[in-house]
Amino acid sequence: MNITRDIREDRDWVLQLERELSNRSRLVDRLDEAVGRQGTLIQEENASALIDLLGQRQIVVDEIELGAERLAELLDRFEREGSQLPLPRITAVRELVRRIADRLDAVLAADAHACTSVNGLLSRLSGELEGAAVANRAVHAYHAPGTPDARFSDRKA
Repeated sequence: MNITRDIREDRDWVLQLERELSNRSRLVDRLDEAVGRQGTLIQEENASALIDLLGQRQIVVDEIELGAERLAELLDRFEREGSQLPLPRITAVRELVRRIADRLDAVLAADAHACTSVNGLLSRLSGELEGAAVANRAVHAYHAPGTPDARFSDRKA
């Protein structure tokens, strides 16, 4: 057993955890920024830009999912062995985990609100489309007299 290697590996897992958490924090920052733009695009009813933004957000979510298993392993190890670390380092890791979780909760809450907004917009647009279809049928029902397909026309008896 190589004590130097064991000590280095012990430090390495903590460094890996801190790197993973920092990376996760940056990814959550990107999601948080996108949430603000998403709300603006919904208000502006800019569907094309919203679809592009959602595609960009999916890339970030995929990156988060890609590292999720490794982060879970490191956090499990932190829970098992973290008490052996210096207190300031324990506190720093826990604080970073808490901040990331809080920001993710805020992103999820904003997404729920955005979902409600989009559903309201879709309902309104659906109603407008139904109204347009009725209006279109009404216009076609009143073709000029003598038009063979007119259902209602002024005819001389």
